[in-house]
Amino acid sequence: MSSSATLRTWASGWVALLTGRISSFRGHVASSLATNVVGLVIAVGTASLLARSLGATGRGEFAAITGWSNFLGGIAVFGIPAAAVYQTSRSPTSARMVLATSATLAGPVACGVAALAWLALPLLLRAHAPEVIRAAQWYAVAYAAANVTWLLPLCTLQGIQSFRRWNASRLFQPLIWAGVLVALALLAAPSAGTLGVGQALSFVVAGLPILVLAHRATRGRYQFDRALVRPSLTYGASVLAASLPQQANRRLDQLLMAIWVEPRSLGIYVVAVNLTSLLSIASAPVAQVLLPRIAAARSQEEQRRDLGRAIRGSMVAGAAMAGALVASGPLIVRVLFGPAFMESVFPLLILAPAAAILSVVTALGEALNGLGRPRDVLKAEAVGLAATCIGLGVTLPRMPILGAAVTSLVSYVVVLWLLATACRRAVGISARELLLPSRADVARLWAAVLRPTEGQSNDSST
Repeated sequence: MSSSATLRTWASGWVALLTGRISSFRGHVASSLATNVVGLVIAVGTASLLARSLGATGRGEFAAITGWSNFLGGIAVFGIPAAAVYQTSRSPTSARMVLATSATLAGPVACGVAALAWLALPLLLRAHAPEVIRAAQWYAVAYAAANVTWLLPLCTLQGIQSFRRWNASRLFQPLIWAGVLVALALLAAPSAGTLGVGQALSFVVAGLPILVLAHRATRGRYQFDRALVRPSLTYGASVLAASLPQQANRRLDQLLMAIWVEPRSLGIYVVAVNLTSLLSIASAPVAQVLLPRIAAARSQEEQRRDLGRAIRGSMVAGAAMAGALVASGPLIVRVLFGPAFMESVFPLLILAPAAAILSVVTALGEALNGLGRPRDVLKAEAVGLAATCIGLGVTLPRMPILGAAVTSLVSYVVVLWLLATACRRAVGISARELLLPSRADVARLWAAVLRPTEGQSNDSST
């Protein structure tokens, strides 16, 4: 075969995978990977424009506006989205009934948490300007509503494993937010408050087309089902209990910095955090596909095989990308954010390996949720949160930026070990099989890149 024919075969194979035309575990991961690449390119572009438009101090104010609201907004839906994915994965024909029941349960809770956030934010952000506080309040209200109108339909598409529609839907909000940001940057010199409200509205608007896609992908009646209430609330409460320490572990550094640290230092730190999100390009698709895959598996052997390959693959991809980010970090910061943010390089060198570990932690947590064991996630994240609180309490007053980065790294290592232990016990997999990549894993990943459609028949069954 000529080199041009080989190149055409390789390209056509990747196009088939990335557009979701191959229904297999690898195909679903690859299409999710493509979506994450596009989403992160948009995110990096908007982060760069945001930082250059606002400067370090304004970027810190924007983080204060969105940080607490994102944290409280996640609480607002009481773990119902994760329960919707789980219930829909187990009974795809009841998807509309699950969606209607989930929205009915999550709506009142979201309203209550939004009201609580409106009252609490002036106290939490009292060191900031009134404009920042008011923007944070409106952001909290809009984000709580979006978690019902935007997130639940997304979960329906994920649950029925309609990954082509699901991946397309995940790009709506980033694209809308990018358009809003560019428009405001061109028309005026926007403040952090104005941009915060603009981002909140982008979530609400994005929910409309996602609802249409979820409607077209499902059948049946939108009917509240009392039989789903108890299992949904039980599962959702367990996921929520686990997500509270989980979200605190991910966000507590920025949440406390928004209260105690001057906005400029927070802005420097947030830029480093934004760049490390690049590592989720390779690993996040595994976590996103793993929950419904594990939940729908027919045997423990199938669960063990999928879990081992997915986690080891995530570790290989995360390590490779962390190394690349560490090597190129100084250049990326200078080009994308400018000389004013060069102080972000040092925390970036610590947060890059931390982000690689976090990607594996996320995949392990989703696997345990798919196994119906969210309480194991709760226990691990609670221990990690304790480590985070101790670390931040000691380091923030003395060295806020460096201390927050080191604390994140240590906490993620602790959670990784505890979640891996729980997965080993749940499916009977050894530590070596779960966590130690082999040459075969590296070769499999490399072969998947070079020959994306090879082995699809086997892959679809495993």
